[in-house]
Amino acid sequence: MIFLPDVPESEAVASAAREAIPRFLPDAQVTVISHASGRPWVLGELGECHVIRSSNGSATLLLGPPVPWSIRRIRSLLDETVRTGCSDELLTECAGEGVLGLCIDGSQLICGVLSGYSRIYVKNTLHGAVLSDSAVLLACIFRLSASLERIAMRLCEGLPRFPFAGLPLWSSIDSIPSGCVVQIYHGDISWMEKRWWTAPAGEASAEEASEGIIHSLSSAIVTTTHRAKSVTADLSGGIDSSSIAYVLASIGVRPRTFHVRSVDDRVDDIVWARRAAEDLCLGLKELPRLGVLSRAYCYMDAGKRSAPTDFPAMWWGSYGFLSSLGSDLEASSHNVHFTGAGGDELFGPLPAASWSVMRERGLRGIRFVRHVASSVRQPFGDVLRSSMSVQTFEDAVRALPSSLKAPRSSGGEGSGLGEWFPLPSIGRILSDGGRALALAEIERASANPPNPLDGDRGRHQMLESLQFQGEVLAQINQEFGGSTQWHSPYLRRGVIEAASRARVSERFHPNLMKPVLFAAMREVGMPAGFFTRPVTGEYSADSYAEFFRMRDILKEEVCDFLLAESGIIDVSYIKMRLSDPSPSPGFLSSMESLISTERWLRQVGKFGLGI
Repeated sequence: MIFLPDVPESEAVASAAREAIPRFLPDAQVTVISHASGRPWVLGELGECHVIRSSNGSATLLLGPPVPWSIRRIRSLLDETVRTGCSDELLTECAGEGVLGLCIDGSQLICGVLSGYSRIYVKNTLHGAVLSDSAVLLACIFRLSASLERIAMRLCEGLPRFPFAGLPLWSSIDSIPSGCVVQIYHGDISWMEKRWWTAPAGEASAEEASEGIIHSLSSAIVTTTHRAKSVTADLSGGIDSSSIAYVLASIGVRPRTFHVRSVDDRVDDIVWARRAAEDLCLGLKELPRLGVLSRAYCYMDAGKRSAPTDFPAMWWGSYGFLSSLGSDLEASSHNVHFTGAGGDELFGPLPAASWSVMRERGLRGIRFVRHVASSVRQPFGDVLRSSMSVQTFEDAVRALPSSLKAPRSSGGEGSGLGEWFPLPSIGRILSDGGRALALAEIERASANPPNPLDGDRGRHQMLESLQFQGEVLAQINQEFGGSTQWHSPYLRRGVIEAASRARVSERFHPNLMKPVLFAAMREVGMPAGFFTRPVTGEYSADSYAEFFRMRDILKEEVCDFLLAESGIIDVSYIKMRLSDPSPSPGFLSSMESLISTERWLRQVGKFGLGI
C-alpha cells in the first residue's frame, strides 16, 4: 500500500500506483481511502485491514491485523486523539502489530510493525513525502534504478543491519526504524521521525518475567488461531519450536507438525522432535534432508512468485523445505503455520551481553566477563575493555569508516564481544571498485547516525536481529502465503515486551539453555530435559552439502553474473575460493549473500528496477 500527501499532485502518483500494484499482485483488489478533501490518501490491497473513522468525520485510522481491541474501543481512542491533538495513547495501545496509518485533516502518522515484519519506506518528492510498506513498489512507481553503492555495501562481511545493511537498495528511498512513526503535517513537504515505543526496563528475574511471557505467548497464539481451519507447526526439536508446540497444546490446539532432517545425523534434533510429538500426541511428518532440498546457491531460481522482495532473500537455504511444506499444506484453506523465528533473539545469548551484565552488576560482573572470554577463547583484557566502554552508538557508527580503512589483523571468533557491533570488513569478494563504492556509501550512511534501538547494547542487538527475523517471515509469506500464513508468536509486540522485562544476565545459566524461556515453559509442563541437554541441532552440514554440489556450476557461471558485469565483485578471487577443498564458514556466508543479491537483481531487473 502507499500513503499520499493531501496535494493535487498526488493524483499523478495515485495513477502510477494503480498501474504498478497489479504488476506485483496480479489478483489484487486495489482499494482507495481518501483524505477529507477527497484526494487519495491510501491505495493498495488492504485485505483484512480495518478502516475506522472518527465520530466527527475529520480523522481516518487504517489498522492492519491483528486488531488488539474492539472497534468501539479503538474509535474511542481515535476520538480522544482528535479532541486533544495527542496520539500517544492511540499509538501505545494500537501500534506495532500491523501497519498503522492515521490521517487528521490531511496530517498523517504512519508506522510499521515492531518486529520489522512490515516496514515503512519514504520517497521524498517536490510536493511532499510518499510512504509505503514496500520499497520495491515505490521504486516501480517512481521508476528508480537500484543503487550500485548500496548493493556493494550490502556485500560487506558482517556489516550491522542497523543502520547500514538494512538500508533500501534504492538510494533515494529512506526506511523508518522499528518503533518509530513518521509524522507529516498538512501542507508541509518535509516529514519527521518520532519514536513511539521503547522496550520496557529490563529489571525482572527469569521467574518474575515468566508469567508475562507465557501469558503473552498464549494470547498471541489464541489471536492467530481463532479463525484458522487448520493449524500446523514446525517441530525441529529445538527449544523455540518445541515451546510453541507445548503452548499450543496447553490451550487445546493439537497441530500437525513437520520436521526437516539434517544430512548430519549427529546434530539432528529428530529425537527431541519425536519426544515432543509423542508427549503431546501430535502427528509428526519427517521431510527430506535439508541439504538435499537447499537452494541457497541457486542464483537462477526466482521462486514461485514473480514479484521481487524489498531485499535479497537470505533464507533460500530453506526454500526447498518450505516449498515441500507448502505443497503439503495447500489442500487446507485458512491454514496457520507456526515457526520459532525470533526465539533465539528474545531468549538466547547476545554478543554484547558482557557489556549489559557489567552495566547491571558493576564490578560483580567481571566474573561473567571472564567466563565469556574463556568460552570463545578471546583475551580477557580485550573483552573486559569493550564491556566497560562508554562509547555511544552514534560515535561507534561515525568511527566505522576510519576503522575499516585502518589495517588490522583478522578478527577471530567472538571478536566484538561487548561492542555495539563487531567490526565488519569490506570483503574480499568485492573488487577494488566495489570496495571503493561500499566504503563511500558507508561514509555517507555514518555521517548522520540514528539513535540506537535501545540504550543497552545487548537489547539493541536483540531488537536489531528481531527486525531481520520479521523481514524474513514477511518474505516467506510473500513467496508461499495464500491459503497458508506463516506466523511466529515470538515476533508479536506483547511477547517482545514481556521478554524484554527480564534482565540480560538472566539469559545465562551454567546448566540451562534459555533459562528465561525455561521458567515460562514450566507453567505448561514442558520437560526440563529440552533445556538441559548439552547440544542443540543445527544445519551447517546441509549448507556445505549444497555448496559442494553447486560450486563447479558457480565456478563456470560466476563471470556471467550481473554483479560481475557491474564490476563490483572480484571474479578471479571468487573462482579461486570456490576451488578451496575446505571453504570457511565465512566464505560460505559471503557466497550466500552474493547469490541472494544476484538472484534479487535478476528479479527486479524484470521490472526495470535493476542497476
